[in-house]
Amino acid sequence: MISKKLWEEFEEAKWVLVELKRVKNDYGLLARFKTGHEFVEWFKSFISPILRVNYNTGAYWIKNTDIRGIVLWTKQGAWNEWAANSVLSRA
Repeated sequence: MISKKLWEEFEEAKWVLVELKRVKNDYGLLARFKTGHEFVEWFKSFISPILRVNYNTGAYWIKNTDIRGIVLWTKQGAWNEWAANSVLSRA
């Protein structure tokens, strides 16, 4: 089943979320980076296992939905981008 495969992928990548929670107030981590760009590149690389799970989930879902589902998926994607930029701008 696809849901079991996706769950297994998430379980393998869950360590990323645990680690991010652990360092959420670690300003020493931020001090390691000379520029915001350097931090963003590190962050993208660090969370790539979670991004892979999200991509695989979306890829499966988008292949099995209707037009209304695609519209909702697009709206959610736009909101996700806004939310991510909101968090980064505060940092």
